[in-house]
Amino acid sequence: MLPDEVLSYDFAFTQASIGMALISFDGTLVEWTSALCDLLGYGQNELHSLSQSSCTIMEQFLEMIQFGKRLHSMDIDQHRFEQYYDHPSGHRLSLDISIAVILDTQGEPLYYFAQFENKTMLKQLETQLQVAEFNLHEKEDSFQQLLEGLPLSEEADYQST
Repeated sequence: MLPDEVLSYDFAFTQASIGMALISFDGTLVEWTSALCDLLGYGQNELHSLSQSSCTIMEQFLEMIQFGKRLHSMDIDQHRFEQYYDHPSGHRLSLDISIAVILDTQGEPLYYFAQFENKTMLKQLETQLQVAEFNLHEKEDSFQQLLEGLPLSEEADYQST
C-alpha cells in the first residue's frame, strides 16, 4: 500500500501526458506514469524490475537523487535541468527534467518528484534553424561581396543617359 502522500498524486499520475515519477531517497521508483515508460522505452513491469547496477536509466535516476540531495541541503525545493538519455532503441533523447522535493506535513522530505519532457524534436528544430540562419548569412555575405564588386562608375551613369 502506498503512503497517503503518494496516493494524493494518483490522479495526476493516471492523467499525465508527460513522464513523471516519485523517487525515494535511495533511488527506488515509488510511482511513475505510463508516459514515463513510453518515453524511456520500458514497460510498467520492466521499469519496476530494473536492476540499479545494470541499467543506464537507473544510473541517471541515482544521479538525479544525488542532485536532489544537493538541492535539499541548499534548502532549494526544485530545479530544472537538461539531460541526455540513450533510449533502448538506440536514439538519443534530450530530456528536460524538473525535480522537486516532496515534504510531509512537518516539512520533512519524503520523496523526489521528477517530471520528464522530451525536448528532442525541439533541439533538432533549433539545430536546423541555426544551420538555415548560418546559410542565410553566408548567402547574404556573398551577395554583398557581389554588389561591392559591380562597377559603379560615372562612365556607366553617362552611358545610360
